[in-house]
Amino acid sequence: CCLILSPTSTVNWSKSYADICWTKPTRDGGSPILGYVVEAQKSGTAQWNRINKDLIKMCAYRVPGLIEGMEYRIRIRAANQVGESEPRELHETILAKDILVPPEVVVDVSCRDALTVRAGQIISLICRVKGRPDPEITWTKDARALSRDKRTEINNSYPLCELVISDAMRSDYGKYAIFAKNSSGQVQATIVVNILDIPGPCQNLKTAYATKKSSGTTIILEADVFGKPMPRVTWKRNDDNLKSGEGQLITQQRHHFQLEIPNVTKEHTGTYTVLAENASGSKTAEIQVNLGWDENVHYCCQSTWLVKLS
Repeated sequence: CCLILSPTSTVNWSKSYADICWTKPTRDGGSPILGYVVEAQKSGTAQWNRINKDLIKMCAYRVPGLIEGMEYRIRIRAANQVGESEPRELHETILAKDILVPPEVVVDVSCRDALTVRAGQIISLICRVKGRPDPEITWTKDARALSRDKRTEINNSYPLCELVISDAMRSDYGKYAIFAKNSSGQVQATIVVNILDIPGPCQNLKTAYATKKSSGTTIILEADVFGKPMPRVTWKRNDDNLKSGEGQLITQQRHHFQLEIPNVTKEHTGTYTVLAENASGSKTAEIQVNLGWDENVHYCCQSTWLVKLS
């Protein structure tokens, strides 16, 4: 049978191995090809040594055991039931040394630029890394190095590198970076991870009371609301929406929301609700305002809630 190497055969090597590939012979001599034999010859010698013990079934092979600094010639034979073909030699010799290629990182399209997951799901950041020698990989979150733990796995199977975080939490939100470094240089890529979480429990809730003698004063209800994206906030009294300018003043400063009701009367008694909504869901907090009629007790009511929705 006749073995013909592809004129575009890829040859890739390092100081200890060489990756070669070839095309299947155009003629098999009337008997199917069973496999291939790879032979190598050290520079300055006449002896050819068979590299593989068993026939190679694919048209590609990694030649192991090269000696750094040594130059090699490589040739290939095809084998069938009749025997082995005449050898065909690679077009170029191989010098066993590392090829220096600066690192390159390409972020997978599934998480390019940004990745958004819900709490409890898996965060998977995948990158394709190139470089010779194989780059050293480091992952960081908000400029702090990451390491393996109960929820975090780092899988570097070149050329694929993956950071996996199970059971995503709010605290996993942030800017992640992958650094690839070898003797030829360093490169990095960043990915922003957003976490959509169900609302957390409200905190610092207090029941507000007012009395007859406090009628005519001002009630101030406050709520600190957090979330990503920033929640939309609605105030209600007894399930009726409240709007600023209709007997009350509603203000906002960043995450701090305030409902101010001047000149309170008995009609302002009821259940006040703050509703926070975003793409991850909604959360409410309630406070009861009772205008009693105890002649001997009075105080101005003021309460602060903390509502987290992220």
